[in-house]
Amino acid sequence: MSPERPEAANTILMSWREPSAPEEIGRFADEAVRAGLAERAIVDRVVDGPGENVPVTGRRPLRALLHLRHRDAAEVWPTWLERFADRELYLVAHRPVIDRSVPDAGIDDGGPWIRIGSQTRREDVDPQAFRAAWGGPHAQLVARHHPGGDRYAQHVVLARSEAAPPVDGFYEARFPTAVDFRTRLYDSPEGERTIEDDNRSFVDQALTERVFVRRIEHGRAGAPSPA
Repeated sequence: MSPERPEAANTILMSWREPSAPEEIGRFADEAVRAGLAERAIVDRVVDGPGENVPVTGRRPLRALLHLRHRDAAEVWPTWLERFADRELYLVAHRPVIDRSVPDAGIDDGGPWIRIGSQTRREDVDPQAFRAAWGGPHAQLVARHHPGGDRYAQHVVLARSEAAPPVDGFYEARFPTAVDFRTRLYDSPEGERTIEDDNRSFVDQALTERVFVRRIEHGRAGAPSPA
């Protein structure tokens, strides 16, 4: 799949499915930064969260998702494909959609909680229609009917490696506390139906993978710190 440029590519995502120690994944991220293949790296390690982690049938469970940020990711994309052809790689445009961060709620339940989800379009929906629906009306519905989340971002897939499953986008939603996820995921039963009906209109639900992650950011110096 060759790169498109409807939006500026600024991130390479790598799905990590091997049962590796967190330290090994962190070293990989640090080495990518030192080699100039990323300007900064974020490791989202899959953890047990306040809701269910949902795998895709027939696919190995996701262990971590690496965000390899670069101001012109399309320039380093060929190098990533050459060196890591057997990896699940995605060239994406990361776009923040919602940021309504709230002060510390004073609830120590391990939060904030970040939920990552893959999005694969239905066969009868073309890429342009998917991006228009996801980034337009659906994003507006998320802002209206998911009151518990304080941040929401989309990663639009522009290209992928041959080893990567067909995914058109990834979302990330942040919830300050587990209570926010469990009791304020939707504003009402009607809001939940509206979101689910809209999602089914352009997303293949059987290919949606959803996980909770713990985020660690790796800077140029290679010293990780919680993000």
